[in-house]
Amino acid sequence: METEDSSNSLKPLYYKIHDKKIVAIGEATHGTHEIRKIQLTIAKGLVKNVNFKMISLGETGLLESYPLYDFVVNGNGNIHDLTDKQHYNMSDFLGWLSEYNQTKDFKQKIWLLGTGTDSPEIVLNFIEKHFKTYEINNSKKHINALRQLFINTESSNEELVDTLKKHTNSLTLFLNSQKGFSDSLNFKVECMLKSIETLSAFFINKHNSLALFQIRDKIIFNNLTWLFELRGKTVILFAHNLHVNKVPLFNDYYSSSTKPFGAYLSETFSNDYLSIGTETMKGVFYNSHSARNLILEDKNKLGNIIGSFTPNNFGLVLFSDKLRNHLNSYDLKITNGTAKSELVTCKRNLGDAFDGIIYIKKSSPYQRPNFYTLFLNLSEQQSEEILSKRMLEIRANISHLEKKSSVKYRIYLHDKNKNLLSDHTSYLNNSLQNLSFPIPQNAKFLSISLHIQNCEYFKIEEFTVNGFKQNLKHFSLHDWNKQGYKIKQTKEKLSVSKATAF
Repeated sequence: METEDSSNSLKPLYYKIHDKKIVAIGEATHGTHEIRKIQLTIAKGLVKNVNFKMISLGETGLLESYPLYDFVVNGNGNIHDLTDKQHYNMSDFLGWLSEYNQTKDFKQKIWLLGTGTDSPEIVLNFIEKHFKTYEINNSKKHINALRQLFINTESSNEELVDTLKKHTNSLTLFLNSQKGFSDSLNFKVECMLKSIETLSAFFINKHNSLALFQIRDKIIFNNLTWLFELRGKTVILFAHNLHVNKVPLFNDYYSSSTKPFGAYLSETFSNDYLSIGTETMKGVFYNSHSARNLILEDKNKLGNIIGSFTPNNFGLVLFSDKLRNHLNSYDLKITNGTAKSELVTCKRNLGDAFDGIIYIKKSSPYQRPNFYTLFLNLSEQQSEEILSKRMLEIRANISHLEKKSSVKYRIYLHDKNKNLLSDHTSYLNNSLQNLSFPIPQNAKFLSISLHIQNCEYFKIEEFTVNGFKQNLKHFSLHDWNKQGYKIKQTKEKLSVSKATAF
């Protein structure tokens, strides 16, 4: 992906940014090629021309993204392995940043790191791997105890919270004992300590997805301010418009009582925080559920209004006071693309929410390489039986995985109104791994799927749910990017491969 502003079309934006401390470039839709390209182009320009020192991947988990940081700052890891598993469409940018940092001292290097929340599973797996590397074996009993607390379907109470604090305090002591050996190890330890701090909130609210959603932006804000204090001028990428905006734009089930991290930043940094949104007129974007989501159009949508005045596919609109007042005078709509395509009707506050808009006339989705999903189609009776147990236990016997391949479970649980209660993502580390997921009491709908990447031949010998062997004919295949994957299945065996591999 080319990330050079060869025509200097972003020069007015750099001038606007030059004296700011924190800048966010939001996303109208996740999974849009043009938005990602613009974000990376701006980040590169700010590093080279405006002395920015920190690149935040806003919604990406802190520990989930640490391997990317480790690569661009410490030179560890393989760029192809990293981009196969996450943010695969930024390999050129990561390569450039790694090379840019090579001749610099640690304190002068440009950092790149996510500031989002990590699931308890990711936090504990990361810390476990770290302790194993340094042979701190006494930590294992505390990690296993914490895992059991999160697997337990019982609601949190004072006694269980005290137990959690006892084990997290022990991990904290182990980690603090490692400080002082090197700058890079000190920072890795700090990342893990920051993540341990979130476990209590996750535990207390493990059956309350609304509460978790409400605290998520505050955690992102806390991580952003922590990194700003360490590094200075920061640009935020990979965060939705409805997180970087300075004021909440609309009310819905999740957003009505939630303050976006952009509002926290605006309150803290005032005019030193700049929020730039993105908007599209039409096109397609990608999300984790479908390869093609059409962007909705409307005569009152900002993207359609701008598109009616210009034939250009790209534009930058920086807000003056007069334009802010004008935008705040109308019930304008903007694009909203996450799990599905929607329109957001603003509360006559669009001018206050952003300092400018980057406009794209027609957008296109970025593509996942070699990616497909197997969905387990459960009958209503099977689903009800599983939900009644309040615990989901899965075991898969798989084969023919290549070293570069990745397989992960995606589990979604919804209430009777189809509101998301919890979702779980877990990488399958070996062919006979047992995984357990708690089920909230008010869960009424369950979705189980396997997401497979970079694997041209995949085979399931057996798949059990709560100890019951599943009929493998109940799996269905979705080849998101139409790359020729085909499924062959009987009741006892299932295989997926590209048509040429059979």
